Amino acid sequence: MSSARDLTLTLFGRFLRERGSWIAISHLVQLLEPLGIEPASTRTAVSRLKRDGLISADERSGLAGYALTPAGEAFFADGDLRIFQQPEVGEIRWVLATFSVPEAERNLRYRIRASLLDLGFGQLANGLLIAPAGRLDEAARRLTRENLDARTRLWVAEHGPLGRLADVVSESWDLDQIRERYDHVERMVGEGTAEPQSDAEAFRQHVLAIDAWRAARYADPGLPHQVLGPTWPEPFARSAFSGRDAELYPRSIAHLEATAPTFKRSVA
Repeated sequence: MSSARDLTLTLFGRFLRERGSWIAISHLVQLLEPLGIEPASTRTAVSRLKRDGLISADERSGLAGYALTPAGEAFFADGDLRIFQQPEVGEIRWVLATFSVPEAERNLRYRIRASLLDLGFGQLANGLLIAPAGRLDEAARRLTRENLDARTRLWVAEHGPLGRLADVVSESWDLDQIRERYDHVERMVGEGTAEPQSDAEAFRQHVLAIDAWRAARYADPGLPHQVLGPTWPEPFARSAFSGRDAELYPRSIAHLEATAPTFKRSVA
């Protein structure tokens, strides 16, 4: 099941940035409750996003709400590249991340590793993580934003003549898990191909599909298709999601405008 944090991020990233990047907390609760998120969970998720510096409290027209911060805008700009950008083709290069942190600061070591894994890096060896070179700038921004850059080094490299690149990929990532995430996107989109009976149902299907695609894209840092072979499910899942996203978007907007009147008024 999707978390309150993930669904809140989905709403801001896919819809709210186009309409002033703000929402009343009461409207956010109304939108997420039919998705199985309790009001208390929504409020907790919002508090944590505020603590992380992605949103800030902002009262408008007498309504308590939250708006994206500059850090939040940067976070979603990186997210757009990850979620919607096509994987790179051509020469295969890699970004390697190394870090050396003494045992006395093992919490910092954990934070660096967790941040890189969250970006889709694979564990190549102890203290050495790897991702396609297209993740270089995103990783640098993320580590800097989280004040983890001083102890981390990023290198761009090519695979040499020893060993099979396919083995490096399969040893560094759980390919079965990534494949299952893409298969889940295709199943979810396929099960929702019947015309939704209401804008609310269209919105529910749409948000859950976006969340599933986002999860798949963050598990997969853009692994090269030429290494993974023609049956790798990313292109098929991308095509299925893109089509459904375009179909459901207008009805999702209609539901948002009906449920959260401030959404319509916040257009710049």
